[in-house]
Amino acid sequence: MAAMKAPFKSWLTRLIRKHRSFWLNGWVDNGSTTQTMDLDPSAKIYQEGMIVIDHSNQSVRNISTKGLVGDKPRTRGKMQYISGLGPHGIMVLIGGNQKIVTDTLDRSLGDLVGRINVQISMVKD
Repeated sequence: MAAMKAPFKSWLTRLIRKHRSFWLNGWVDNGSTTQTMDLDPSAKIYQEGMIVIDHSNQSVRNISTKGLVGDKPRTRGKMQYISGLGPHGIMVLIGGNQKIVTDTLDRSLGDLVGRINVQISMVKD
């Protein structure tokens, strides 16, 4: 298995009873891995997808988040799991920053996503 990039400022939620963890988006910078050490110190490459870790069988997969965040991955917000809604619970995304993945020249943190912008996604097994 290839080494995974460690997303910084991603949104992490753990579902203890389901033995799973979820990392949503985030960015990679010059401190993320040895392969990114040569990046400009201010460069932040935003990451697409959600990393799903299944602790019971020690597997990892990356699922698409295009339907959730489009082409602007998010960082610096909050992701909360709420059980009891729907068959498997829901994930709620609140606030944060967003930025187009291909925008590697702009050193800003991207656009602010207001706390009023709340997204809800059903959790699937």
